[in-house]
Amino acid sequence: MKSPLFCGAAVLLCLGAALPGLAQTDPLVITDSRGVEVTFPLGAASFADRVEGYAPGGTIPEASATDPRSALGLPDFVRNDGTTHTTLGCGGVATWSFSDNALVDVDGPDLWIFEVGPDVEGTEVEVSADGVTWISLGRIEGATSGLDLAGRVAPQQQLRFVRLTDDGVQCSGRTPGADIDAIGAIGAVERIDTGLPSGGAGGSVAYDDTRGGQVQFPAGDISFADAVVSYAPGGGIEPGWDDPSLGLHAPDYIDTGVARATTLGCGGQVVYQFIDNTLLDVPGPDLFIFEVGPDVEGTSLAISGDGTNWVEIGAIQGATAAIDIAPFIRPGDTFQFVRLVDDGVQCSGRYPGADIDAVGAIGSATRLVLDANLLFDFDSATLRPAATQAVAEIAAAIRAGGITRVIVDGHTDAQGTDAYNVDLSRARAEAVMQALLAAGVSPQIATARAFGEARPVADNTTESGRQANRRVEVLLIGR
Repeated sequence: MKSPLFCGAAVLLCLGAALPGLAQTDPLVITDSRGVEVTFPLGAASFADRVEGYAPGGTIPEASATDPRSALGLPDFVRNDGTTHTTLGCGGVATWSFSDNALVDVDGPDLWIFEVGPDVEGTEVEVSADGVTWISLGRIEGATSGLDLAGRVAPQQQLRFVRLTDDGVQCSGRTPGADIDAIGAIGAVERIDTGLPSGGAGGSVAYDDTRGGQVQFPAGDISFADAVVSYAPGGGIEPGWDDPSLGLHAPDYIDTGVARATTLGCGGQVVYQFIDNTLLDVPGPDLFIFEVGPDVEGTSLAISGDGTNWVEIGAIQGATAAIDIAPFIRPGDTFQFVRLVDDGVQCSGRYPGADIDAVGAIGSATRLVLDANLLFDFDSATLRPAATQAVAEIAAAIRAGGITRVIVDGHTDAQGTDAYNVDLSRARAEAVMQALLAAGVSPQIATARAFGEARPVADNTTESGRQANRRVEVLLIGR
């Protein structure tokens, strides 16, 4: 057995960096702040890793203890440091969820709440499979924070949400109410978040282009750019119109004088990224730039698959903003980045330069990103059991959702040679594709591609960046 890991003041903090040589799912023995040893069979993957809601109760004098993200991951409580735990406040409530595992009933305690601090405060605990229907586990206190699901949940039921409500009794001090350091599933099974939208990707939607016409987007709201990569505004922009985030998501421009679009300024530029979808070539126009306002200003357009190597599309204008990318690209290429550069010609008025309300992919594929660290063991292309289940979920969505084409892309970090990484990424993409076929996806619609280290999404000089770059992306086309 590994040595117990103690999480307390002036001792070893339970951070990933403090666990050299341990994989995400290696078992961990942790001593809580009350001196109780707890074994987590799935190791670091056992702990809640997403905040779903937080409504603190009353007044909490210690403001640093009101960030619910402090209760994510491994326990790391340090006395007199509010940033290492979350305070619920008097009668407050918070909800966290597991994304890389699920809570299940096993022999003995199944769930451990790390309630910390000098006081032992009561808390009501509920769990849920979907975040809608809740199962009460009753009241706990920090000194007895292990809970057994036996008799309260269905056999083999997988639960992903935990809701904690302070009982409103112990409400004194700078951190009134229960203080939560971490939430761990002793009874845990591995799972992989597929990224599938719970209600589907929506249907076709027509959007007003503000020039008297409408543009049809087969995938609806998912079609639009999600993130700002960079923004270098030109001069003369009205304050409030220099916010590049106003060009994200579905178009919402209304001519009221209130900023509802991003102004590039004279010669300015912006780069946007699609995250939950990707741009590709379909019959007819593929990309639409919603350039708005009273003037029709010229803009130079480029697209990229990796944010580094650009394909220049050339000049566009607001009145003719529908672009067919087919003449400029190779068949089958996909793109996540769009760069717009104002041409520096129309530079008068309060909003000089192009005014961008939205950037939409008419040719759009839903993009699911699967963490290769969860799909495969190190240097392996054999799917782990939890990965097989995740791929089966994707296959079910493909069969039910009218998907006409599936592309599976393998990616690696930059460790090793280019050739080795291409081979590994190909083997992993093929493994996911074969699992999709085994789960009922037609081989006529599925293709696997290998990119190796060529398309990083994060910095390869850091371990966290390399981990993000090790991934398999599944593109779903036709929804």
